[in-house]
Amino acid sequence: MNFDFTQAQENIRKSAARFAAGTLASTVAEHNNHNIVYNRACFEEAGALGFAKLLFTQPSLEAKADSVGFALALQEIARIDGGFALSMLVQACLCAWPVYHFGTLAQKNDYLPGLLAGKKIGAFAFTPPNFSYTNNPQDALAEDMGDHYLVNGMKRVFVNGEEADIYLVFAAMDMGSDAKGLNAFIMEKGMPGLTTDKIGLASNSGSARARELVFKNVRVPKENLLGKPGQGAKIAMTALSGGRFAVAAQATGTAKGILDLAVEYAKGTTRFAKPLANNQSIQFMLSDMATKCDVAHLLTMRAAFVKDNSAWWGGLEGAMAKVFALETVLIVANEAAHLLGGYGYNQKHPLERYLMDARVGQVYEGSNHIQKMQIYDLILS
Repeated sequence: MNFDFTQAQENIRKSAARFAAGTLASTVAEHNNHNIVYNRACFEEAGALGFAKLLFTQPSLEAKADSVGFALALQEIARIDGGFALSMLVQACLCAWPVYHFGTLAQKNDYLPGLLAGKKIGAFAFTPPNFSYTNNPQDALAEDMGDHYLVNGMKRVFVNGEEADIYLVFAAMDMGSDAKGLNAFIMEKGMPGLTTDKIGLASNSGSARARELVFKNVRVPKENLLGKPGQGAKIAMTALSGGRFAVAAQATGTAKGILDLAVEYAKGTTRFAKPLANNQSIQFMLSDMATKCDVAHLLTMRAAFVKDNSAWWGGLEGAMAKVFALETVLIVANEAAHLLGGYGYNQKHPLERYLMDARVGQVYEGSNHIQKMQIYDLILS
């Protein structure tokens, strides 16, 4: 068994680390609840570096999908800015990838170049208002008008909500329909009747602002239907399942960033005339944090590898990696908060941002409780 990465993957990791340490490190401090900055130039730079393209087979370049490389890039980016990593994975895994896998040739030509180059921002609009998935009168409903669909209602978008140029919207054909009545539509900012309302932040980073999409008689051309009629639930679940390795990568990267911070603090802080790192209890704490980070990393890499080498995209491995990585980042964040004490518990310290990024992962792309139910179902089957 070989745990070494290819030279190409190692180059990707180094490129992402340089991008994070340079471009993102200079802006991440501004991404907080009081001074939100959304820098589209960061997306364009990440696009130029080719990170999102790693998820897609490119026959013209004889390049196969490399989810391991994408996971490595996400880890390095999340090590500095978890919010940007979250925004990037949503764009790639939940917007671009469904278009790539389920879209027509015309849809791929229209939308993928901008999304993969970072010139267009993508979002995933699946969650209804008030989180009620059954007979919700406020949910998005689509009516077939013959030559177009007419969409009314609302959706909540937790990442890239306001800034998105392209929305992947899931709307039922009638309020009482089951999953078979759900359609997926590609919508663009500026469509008459499509507006956004501010509802808060999905993370402490300005890259992850949450919005409510409001649809008032939005005319959607028939050619904007993604997949076949009634295939919306399949598209959504496939995208979410296939993207969980990326959530695990983001969480693992955040945990590694917290560990870096904790180690630096322990080495540079003196207590009772000796470095804090010389205290055995601190050594045990840091050892446990490092071990958990490494296990999360290995589970994430396995899930990414299986995604590219399995017909079912690694649903079990992805769920396991997501559960463990998200539990790990919370443990590591809490331990670091104990270590730093009052120094880390303020908005001017990076740990405050890491704590927010660690917590938000528990609720998107399926909570850990849902993941454990899925793991149970899969191991029994």
